[in-house]
Amino acid sequence: MRRTLMLVALCASPVLADEWRDYKCYLKDRSGQAWVHLLMMQPENRYRQQNQLPGQPLLDSFGQPLAYINKVIECVGVDERFTRHDARLLDEQTPK
Repeated sequence: MRRTLMLVALCASPVLADEWRDYKCYLKDRSGQAWVHLLMMQPENRYRQQNQLPGQPLLDSFGQPLAYINKVIECVGVDERFTRHDARLLDEQTPK
């Protein structure tokens, strides 16, 4: 009985490794232009995934590259506010 309960508890617990969340990131491309871009990342691997973004393309809604990421300045949850003033201003101007 105890083993069955443990098995049920393990199966019922959420698997965090498969959970993805939306983040908005304040980025600079290779030409120095600033962007606010929405990305999906796993919360437990977020910083590792952020570090892998430089060199990756920023894609438009058709999957075509708009620019290539040079630097990730800040990423926050999609419902959170950026800490940098310039990122907040650009976020307010970016269509959602």
